[in-house]
Amino acid sequence: MRRAIYIDDDRVAHNIMSLMVSGLELPLKLTCTFDADVILEYLELHRESAELLPDVILTDLYMPDVNGYSFLESFRALKDKLAKKVAVYTVSSSILTADVNVISKFPFLSGNMIKPVSKEKLAFILA
Repeated sequence: MRRAIYIDDDRVAHNIMSLMVSGLELPLKLTCTFDADVILEYLELHRESAELLPDVILTDLYMPDVNGYSFLESFRALKDKLAKKVAVYTVSSSILTADVNVISKFPFLSGNMIKPVSKEKLAFILA
């Protein structure tokens, strides 16, 4: 079973993502969280256990405390220590050129999705 994590500060976004994923009927466990720090700690703690690491992380960009950019900076330092490659995608409602330029500074990113994410695109990423 594949594992995915969705980091977003919006409870409604969690509900929408959960509903979309359940409708895909994929062998996938989705974990939604508000706290990027918790995910970074989890990755660090389980970095040598490939079976416990997620296959995909989806993160919003604009969040209080640890925002998506801070998460990406921290993940950059951690990614090569992980027992397997974890695909990371940003999920944001922002279409600002400045955001696109900052995102481009993270070459390990698998992609950037604009909200609302289509069910087809989500299925492709999570399959």
